[in-house]
Amino acid sequence: MIDDSPPPEPDDTWLYTLHPLRGAMPTEGLTPSEVAAAYAHWQRLVAAHANGVGLPAGRTLVRDETNFATIVFRGLLGNARP
Repeated sequence: MIDDSPPPEPDDTWLYTLHPLRGAMPTEGLTPSEVAAAYAHWQRLVAAHANGVGLPAGRTLVRDETNFATIVFRGLLGNARP
């Protein structure tokens, strides 16, 4: 699907990047508490996408300490939280 709406103002678009807290996360897997946190985070991303605020999200395919994930948010100016 192609979004042909006008692009948002630059101040209204955010690139959010996640890096593993532990370097071994991509190779050894997550602890139960990390799984719970990742699941809660993923649910927020799914909701953001369903609301048209979260654009493509995903992680790199490497399985080492350089692994990271990104998502693009738009329309959050004034609603962003740390």
